[in-house]
Formats: sequence, structure tokens, C-alpha cells
Amino acid sequence: MTIASFFDGENDGYTPVFIDLMDDINQSVISGSSYPVDRVKDYTLSELENVLIKTYNVFKGFDPPVLQAIWESFSISTYKNKLEKSYVNSTEEYIDELFDNYID
Repeated sequence: MTIASFFDGENDGYTPVFIDLMDDINQSVISGSSYPVDRVKDYTLSELENVLIKTYNVFKGFDPPVLQAIWESFSISTYKNKLEKSYVNSTEEYIDELFDNYID
């Protein structure tokens, strides 16, 4: 998965993973096993955006080509780790399971 497919969604500018982190719908139960297992819910948009800013700040200062390569390699896992460390959520035990749907 590229960073573009992770962060560029068609749902009002938010990606499926952002929506999965906020909603309480588990698509795999409703639509079948070909859909993501999503037992995570109740993160707020503000929390997700704050962590996105923190994730981006880790990569500031690199030249654009180098930045792109680093961003592509580490941003998804960096984002997930910062989210887990930044906020307490009653469903955070399932966050690895959710992100496994998006990380190749």
C-alpha cells in the first residue's frame, strides 16, 4: 500500500482507515470476510488529525525525494504507534488487527 492510498480517501477527504478508527461498523461482519476486520471505534477526528501532524513532524527537514522514500516506508506504522501512545481508547487492543488490513 502506498502512502497515497492510505491517506487519500474519497470519503470527504478522509481515508477508510480514518473512518474505521471512528465508526462502530465492522465491515467484515456486515459484508463478509473480504472486508476489513474493524473492531476499533470512537477515536475522534481531532485525535486522528493531531497524530497525523505529529507523524508528519517526525519527517520534517528531509529533502523531498528522501522524505517520500522514508514516508512511504514508515509513516503508516509510525502513525499507528503515535496514535496508541497519544490516546487511551477502549478498543485499542484491536488497533494492530485493523492496521494489518491496510499494511501490505
